[in-house]
Amino acid sequence: MQPLSIPASSPTRIESNFVTKHHAGDPPMSNMEMSGSNTQDPEMRDMMAAPLPFGIMIGRAERWMVGYQFMYEQLDGMRVGSNRVSDASVLDNFATAPTDMTMGMHMAMVMYAPTARTTILAMIPYVGMSMGELHRDGTRSTERSDGIGDVELRGLFSVFAAPELRHRVLLDFGVVLPTGSVNQRDAEGSRTEYPMQTGSGTYALLPGVTYLGRALPWSWGAMSDATARLGANEHGYRLGDRYQPRVWVTRNMAS
Repeated sequence: MQPLSIPASSPTRIESNFVTKHHAGDPPMSNMEMSGSNTQDPEMRDMMAAPLPFGIMIGRAERWMVGYQFMYEQLDGMRVGSNRVSDASVLDNFATAPTDMTMGMHMAMVMYAPTARTTILAMIPYVGMSMGELHRDGTRSTERSDGIGDVELRGLFSVFAAPELRHRVLLDFGVVLPTGSVNQRDAEGSRTEYPMQTGSGTYALLPGVTYLGRALPWSWGAMSDATARLGANEHGYRLGDRYQPRVWVTRNMAS
């Protein structure tokens, strides 16, 4: 049996984002006022001078946003708890030891704001992974899998906004749909370990809260969200719950 442990050292992670926004009443870009004119509405100034993280759009009704994010992650080595362990110690108990793992994820996103205080969005990932393996006989191999991941559907709600949008508090809630596979197979036809599956096989809840602040040309914020798994999948396991805090500070360098 192959081990269920995965490389667990500090990952190398790279992200890139592309976002395009459109509003039914927006003028052509060539006709938009790009200066700090007082004739611009506060939300337009906020959009231009205080960029928001990927997946957040709030404050303007009947507006669409389409985005793309690429994330690359590389891991190597293994740990038990916080202690690093050697390949040899893993091979004492398992026939195969994973040595490294890479993951590339393409995330497509569509957002729509039916009101100025509410946004709904869908996020659809495509995941590709590879894992290097060392066997007891000294040979090495690479395991690969790829496919659609679990789709996320979310709602974002503004519950507090200070004058001139200097401070805002948002609540979000969503669900994970088990659209990704839990039946990925290796070259020998065996089902791969659960870290190499593109999906979880279970539904999950996505509660979260976000704070946004700005004093142009600066903006900052903090977010705390969670993934709470519901039950086990068809193979009798469930991935663990996840809690993810984030903070950021941005500055518009063109102002």
